[in-house]
Amino acid sequence: MATKSITSLLLLSVFLLSTSLVLSSRREDERDESNPYVFGGESFIHRARTQHGSIRVLRNFLQKSSLLMGIANYRLAMFEANPRTFAVPKQSDAEQIFFVTQGEGTVTLLRNEESRDQSHNIKRESHNIRKGDIIRVQAGTVFYIINNSNNQKLQIVMLVQPVSVPGQFEDLYIGGGDKPESVWRTFSTRILEAALNTQQEKLERLFGQQKEGEIIQASEEQIRGLSGQPSTEGRQPFNLLEKRPDRSNERGQLYIANFEDYEELRDLDVHVTFTNIARGSMMAPFYESKATEIMIVSDGRGEFEMVSPHLSSQNQSQCRRGQWGEESKEEEEGRCRYQKVKSSLTQGTVFIIPAGHPTAIIASEEQNLQVVCFKVHARNSRKVFLAGRNNVVNEMEKEAKELSARAPRRRASSHRRRAPWPAPPTIFLLRPPPSPPPPSSGSSSFSTFSSSSFLSTQVAPASSRGMEKEAKELSFGVPSKLVENVFGGSKDEVFVRGPEQTQPGMKAFWEFAGF
Repeated sequence: MATKSITSLLLLSVFLLSTSLVLSSRREDERDESNPYVFGGESFIHRARTQHGSIRVLRNFLQKSSLLMGIANYRLAMFEANPRTFAVPKQSDAEQIFFVTQGEGTVTLLRNEESRDQSHNIKRESHNIRKGDIIRVQAGTVFYIINNSNNQKLQIVMLVQPVSVPGQFEDLYIGGGDKPESVWRTFSTRILEAALNTQQEKLERLFGQQKEGEIIQASEEQIRGLSGQPSTEGRQPFNLLEKRPDRSNERGQLYIANFEDYEELRDLDVHVTFTNIARGSMMAPFYESKATEIMIVSDGRGEFEMVSPHLSSQNQSQCRRGQWGEESKEEEEGRCRYQKVKSSLTQGTVFIIPAGHPTAIIASEEQNLQVVCFKVHARNSRKVFLAGRNNVVNEMEKEAKELSARAPRRRASSHRRRAPWPAPPTIFLLRPPPSPPPPSSGSSSFSTFSSSSFLSTQVAPASSRGMEKEAKELSFGVPSKLVENVFGGSKDEVFVRGPEQTQPGMKAFWEFAGF
């Protein structure tokens, strides 16, 4: 009898545990659907992955919610490479803005520039990059990246703006072979023979060797060859962390790169910002007048709360209660004018702040919170603070403040003797008392961004045509002489002799027939 009772209790416990897990899973799904503004690590997909590094891309914003229509033509990506590695040359049908969050390396750009006589020249620019660097890669520009550190990963966050298919972009590898698949392998042999003025045997040797993937290991000698004298000309990167903070006190710093700081941002209509909030502190509630902010946590933990006027009120408990715990009129009528959006923040969490949405960002009690932000549609947008010394409410007339708050007359008279909206000294404030843990958005493998050492950018390139021989060898997996032999076969500029117009296999027949 006792055995049956124990068995029944065990079965009941298993049933209750299973039910709890199912309900918890459903709540997570519902929470994800009701919070279209937050993306965890599971929202990224791998575009490339080898034992030496990876490229991950966040799914299209519009796939999650129509509320993100305004940024549907933007994508967010992460590049990570182990020490002493090389990323195979490629070009993309998208504009890209890089922000280096960790490590150091070299980015080489092969720009096709038109001279005064309308001839086209390939100009090579190599830029040493470090933490805090911002660099733009124009659509169609062939580029490659090396991590020349001996012991530190190179991590780059990338804002991508497609130019061909809205919301979609592709990487086309100029180097490579089987893996990554080179664009050259898609052309027919007769086209390649004519274009490169070389034989099929050499083409097969060149485009069939590289099988190690998009990010590969490089030797010390190859790294030295690729890390030579950087360029002194061209469009230099801008180091955001070397700039004086735009807002700062002992509780945090806000750095902003605008069009005047980095001209390359102007025609993309983007600003780049970095925010460091000290542990136990918060950034005062604010909103952007026109811009939408795409934010990613580079280090630390915290939380954020945002007021959204667009989400339907499916959960009435999210509605803001009256001052004395009374239900508002909107709640009584079953409506809620605004909904509170909240989430915990961890490394790699992406969250979106649309224009006009008041938001507060809070660091945990244990560590600083550091956030990288791409502010799109930034032209003429203003960051408006609702608290702090220069908050918008303080600029109202006292009568407007009294009428807005609908304070009793005796309280209104006391407001005339003191500021009705006390203003802390700056935008970085003491965090509020702890609240129950907000819903987690998922963890990520995105590594730590340490603000302890803001390293400067070293820029300077010697311009020349084409890739270095080390880049050629690493890109195709063959000696550089073979690459030079194939790609140096044609001495013509743009127009070359076309391929024979006969059908495959017919050449020998025509020769035999005497034609």
